[in-house]
Amino acid sequence: MHRKFKSIISALAALMLLAGLYLPTARAQQVATVSIAPLDRLLGDVKYLLGAANVPELGGMALMMAKQATNGLDTTRPAGVSVMLEGQMPSVLVFLPLKDRATFFSALASMAIEPDDLGNGVYEVIFNGPPIYLKDGGNWLFVGQTEDSFGDLPSDPSAALGTLPQRYDIAVSLDLQALPSDLKEMLLAQMRAGFERGMEEQRGQSDEERAAARRIGEQSIAQIERLLSETEKFILGWAAEPSNQRTFLDTGAMFIPGSELANQVEASKSLTSDFAGLASSDAAIRLQASSFIPETDRELAKGNLQNAISQIKSALDQNSNMPEEAKDLILEFAKGMIRVTEKTIDDGKMDVGASVHLGESSMTAIMGSSIGDGSELANELKKFVAGLPQAAEVPTVKFDYAKHGDYSLHQMTVPVKIADPKAKEIFGDSLNIVVATADKSFLISYEPSGDSQIRSAIDRLGSNRGGKATPFHLAIEVGQILKFAQSIDSHPALDVAINAIVKYAGKDRVELTGSIIERGAVYRLSIDEGVLKAIGSAAKAGNGGGF
Repeated sequence: MHRKFKSIISALAALMLLAGLYLPTARAQQVATVSIAPLDRLLGDVKYLLGAANVPELGGMALMMAKQATNGLDTTRPAGVSVMLEGQMPSVLVFLPLKDRATFFSALASMAIEPDDLGNGVYEVIFNGPPIYLKDGGNWLFVGQTEDSFGDLPSDPSAALGTLPQRYDIAVSLDLQALPSDLKEMLLAQMRAGFERGMEEQRGQSDEERAAARRIGEQSIAQIERLLSETEKFILGWAAEPSNQRTFLDTGAMFIPGSELANQVEASKSLTSDFAGLASSDAAIRLQASSFIPETDRELAKGNLQNAISQIKSALDQNSNMPEEAKDLILEFAKGMIRVTEKTIDDGKMDVGASVHLGESSMTAIMGSSIGDGSELANELKKFVAGLPQAAEVPTVKFDYAKHGDYSLHQMTVPVKIADPKAKEIFGDSLNIVVATADKSFLISYEPSGDSQIRSAIDRLGSNRGGKATPFHLAIEVGQILKFAQSIDSHPALDVAINAIVKYAGKDRVELTGSIIERGAVYRLSIDEGVLKAIGSAAKAGNGGGF
């Protein structure tokens, strides 16, 4: 334990030393803040998380070690780290909530860490590297890089943390506008130099391919430059929520008022979706995603598509076993799909909904999306199928076999060879895929037979178009997926995971959600307790019942 704690202190000292090598600036500015929640809550959440992961013994050990190492600190108040650009180098100032300095120093002494009293409440600590300095500020213990780090100390440094300690167990906030312009320019210059080196290495490209690659690269760098210039703050935060039986990680950005990115976010508040109804609440996997495509990003997106065509062509050229006719067919189909996608980009909006339903021995799936030209999509599919050779393993296709609402229905029966009897019981000897195309949208479904699922979806969408939408939501019901996997191929680790997760009905989900905030957006990855328990139980079983 002592070695681990001293390693942490050594790493902190090294961080403070390295911090002095970069980021020149003319005046002191705070560029980053690390927020650490009150230890009572943080340690409780860590203990909960380890218990949820089925390793409560580690939680008890961690709690005991932490309490010993932090004896003398006030465990009801937050701690933090402030990174300031000061003079020609940044300074790192750590602040710890102090309850009793003598008790805390005794805890350090028990781990062979002896602070040396320099007077005026300043102490020096030296071990395995450069010294660091401590300053007794009454209710706070400050940790700095030099003996002179403690001028003009705030009476309450935790005020700089804002609401971060209430929202997260640990969080980092980065103020991009406080970074000096010469540092940003140096970063962009390095990116440009790397891009030019990459261009030099692509000697086998045609002039057209090189021009396209250069255009995409320059647009990508310009996009990053805009992010650096228009992003005000970036935040990364983690927390556990025992009351909600989950843990989550947030990443978010806030943009400068009046900036192009801030205006784009503001416009996103009016997002609607025509396909949110496809993301069924009872599905094992469900997705809803909607976003506007700004004009400034459309050319870059289309350039990336053209680059994909070049990569497909290169891969086909390198395949010596494929007939030339097949290569031409695949390439032309890819080009057709790119043209349809480019029209979708030009429409300025992406709108998708999807879901996968799983039973113990059954599966269905459906996805719907906006599209630039649904009839062109159908025509490209028809051209591709018409070019396929006549063979037993070629899909059987019926185009325009029926109309349902505004949609034309097309059905494909794709032969498959499945050796596993359990998998064959689910999927059979062929896959039944139905595509529905309309003027500005399409749907595609997999269902064992017929087309009832896609017809029902079309009916459902007809009465649920234009509903308010979030930018992104993906939900994965892990319990359903594990049971489905078990129905195909059961093995001990999977059985253990299922036995653990079935006790957490409704709390066995992984979610990724995008939300709009004022002048910004936040993406949250959330993991339910049942998933943690399943992972921990399976891992423990794989290690013979322990770690």
